[in-house]
Amino acid sequence: VLPSSFSDGSASSVNAGEPEPPVFVLESNKEMLSFLELHGNHLVRHAAPAFNPDTTPNERQYIKWLLQLESGAVDDYIIFVQCRPKDPMDGVDEYYDSFNNLAQTMSNRRDVAFFAVRDCSEAGEVVAITIPSTKLANGGMSYWEELLESGPRFKPSADVQDSIQRKMTEFIVVQSTPLIMWFDRKSIAPLAFPIYRQVHAVLFVNFHRPKLREELDDAFFKSEDSLQTRAAIRDLRKAMIHHRQIHPYNDMVALIVPSTETRIMNTFGVDIWRPLDQFIQSSIKAKKKKKKKK
Repeated sequence: VLPSSFSDGSASSVNAGEPEPPVFVLESNKEMLSFLELHGNHLVRHAAPAFNPDTTPNERQYIKWLLQLESGAVDDYIIFVQCRPKDPMDGVDEYYDSFNNLAQTMSNRRDVAFFAVRDCSEAGEVVAITIPSTKLANGGMSYWEELLESGPRFKPSADVQDSIQRKMTEFIVVQSTPLIMWFDRKSIAPLAFPIYRQVHAVLFVNFHRPKLREELDDAFFKSEDSLQTRAAIRDLRKAMIHHRQIHPYNDMVALIVPSTETRIMNTFGVDIWRPLDQFIQSSIKAKKKKKKKK
């Protein structure tokens, strides 16, 4: 039987008739881990890339192909677990409310899930567990317990002047950001460039090619440019996996920026117009020379 979503433990529990935040409340870590082993494959799914509605079918096909994982590679799922002791404690309601609000905000993320456990002592603390999908159903209890012990943590702060909602939002956003993201000004920019995210790894890719073709055939995907672009994206993903394993608390956003995002490219000092102008001018000169020879 799947546990129900609850918001109890919060001072501002949802009103009757309103949807409850998708937080699964269980008695202990052991009960939660058993639940994940049994039902985790039904609870979380890989997140499909979000496309700007202005992209063409060709562009969407090319993005999907570029982001396709290597054989055997898998994206991770992210589980957030908050400590909510059975005995009421003063000053923790805002931590519970913030967690509930973030769970509701991120309810469309199929690769993220929110839990709360009762049998714990650090009220309001949140731990982030990163789980490869291959381990979801067969990781073993010791594997799960190790993740709970070693995962990055958000700890309640004694500084009452600091915004609890803001600090927890920063933690949840940083820990749940996908390894790599295809940049889009409408959906990805707010996630990639809030004021608290200072470090970015940016890969610029040629995206004008699919726009100039009526159809993407095998020759297009097997071209040197296409294969090199996908290889570079896979190398970036491997680098981000290594970074998160070595520096789980050091935030870094990895972005793939298409050449059509000229504003972003100019911001980073990438000039795509000069090479294009030079190419066009050289083509025009070459055509003029051919005409003179004739």
